[in-house]
Amino acid sequence: SQYNNIFICGGTGLFGRNIAKLLSEIYIKEDILVKPTIYISTRRNAEENERMIKDLVKEYLDKRKDKERYDKVDINRVLDKYKVVKIADVPTKERKEEEIWRFMEDLVERNVKVLINSVGPYTSDYTLAMNCVKNKINYIDLADDRDHINNFKKTLDAVAKENNVFAISGCSTTPGVTNAILDSLVNQSYIVIDKERQLELPIAENRENGSDQNIYFKNHKMTDVDNIEWKLSPGNKIPKNTGNSTIDSVLSYVGKPIFRDNETKKEILKYGWDNLELFKFRWIDRKRLLSNVDVPDIDIFPEKYNNNNDKKISMNLKA
Repeated sequence: SQYNNIFICGGTGLFGRNIAKLLSEIYIKEDILVKPTIYISTRRNAEENERMIKDLVKEYLDKRKDKERYDKVDINRVLDKYKVVKIADVPTKERKEEEIWRFMEDLVERNVKVLINSVGPYTSDYTLAMNCVKNKINYIDLADDRDHINNFKKTLDAVAKENNVFAISGCSTTPGVTNAILDSLVNQSYIVIDKERQLELPIAENRENGSDQNIYFKNHKMTDVDNIEWKLSPGNKIPKNTGNSTIDSVLSYVGKPIFRDNETKKEILKYGWDNLELFKFRWIDRKRLLSNVDVPDIDIFPEKYNNNNDKKISMNLKA
């Protein structure tokens, strides 16, 4: 298609390849009349990586053939929509202006309307994002760096609105998934009341009233939050060929102070990767090691959920 094409920077890396795989859902939905081409950038062998991506997508769709709406999918036509292109590097402030211009010209010629940046680590370099929105290309990244996300809106918001496109940062496990989960608990939770034992417990939305006459459900919205504690364990089966950018991001704050306010550097909460804890998740057989993480949620949670400006929310965030 010549319209609404998608470009994934770092699409052959750990996160990028999964995004590429899940985007195959676009071709299953009948209401999307114009199917985009998905371009994937790599610094390595383009032909080899294109085979890898197509094998991944084919395996993903093959597993869904038994489900309705997948059984009539022409997988070969889907695979034809995936194109891997070789580029030297994505634009950064260290790149020459001519190189940045050439990269953006290539995106425009390919009719790219959405760029997904999965190339980290993200360190408040908005060169790619700014050039995208100025060229009317919607921009998404997977950043989890506090400074990058804190300054993203003030840097990109006005320019993106002027060009009628969106610019979104933080579409990663944190703060993307963690905030979505907390929002659902705070704004759309239920309380289950056990009258006999006098218990209250928040549970998932859309549950019907239980048959036990001692139990009933009451709609509930939290008006204030005093303490937030989350523990995150992404998994121990990370591929051996995980890129340096992922490792660099995770290890960037080992032993460094984690501040409540990252701008003023006041009030040290904890230290990165300190306070090691062996924790048992309910649905995982073995215990997992967790430690302190320096994540954007430390800035986002108090701003979203603190209705009393004089009070500080207690946070214990580990992964």
